[in-house]
Amino acid sequence: GLDDARRRFDDVAREAAYVEALRDHYAGLFRLPRKFAAARARVEGDQIRREEFDRIAALVERPLAAARRAFTAAERAVADPVGLVRAAPEAIRAVRRSRDRLHADTRSWREITPMWEEDRADDEDARRARTYHLLASRFAEGAAWTPAA
Repeated sequence: GLDDARRRFDDVAREAAYVEALRDHYAGLFRLPRKFAAARARVEGDQIRREEFDRIAALVERPLAAARRAFTAAERAVADPVGLVRAAPEAIRAVRRSRDRLHADTRSWREITPMWEEDRADDEDARRARTYHLLASRFAEGAAWTPAA
């Protein structure tokens, strides 16, 4: 009855809330390409540094696109409130798949994001080199995006 429908809706809402918390975390990740572009602009006259920022930009493209797709999949799973009540278990499974993927992927970004939270030019060479190393080791073409546990 109505109580069962409310319980199902609450279960789905709880799962969706976790995805929204991850969205807040990913906001910083989604800002990284702009930060890299700004840093690249500061080294426009230095071909080697500029090319390294180009490689960094290419390396973040695929995993950030995958994260956007995971958020979209979670949103689709909860888009129809009436359907949620009828198909709550399936919606919960879909949201959890997206949630788990997004959560697992956050481990790959733990060292990268904090380096770029403040846009300081004084340590840019070190940040660029460290960022490239971390991205290349985690997100290179053909590499698994989620590190082994």
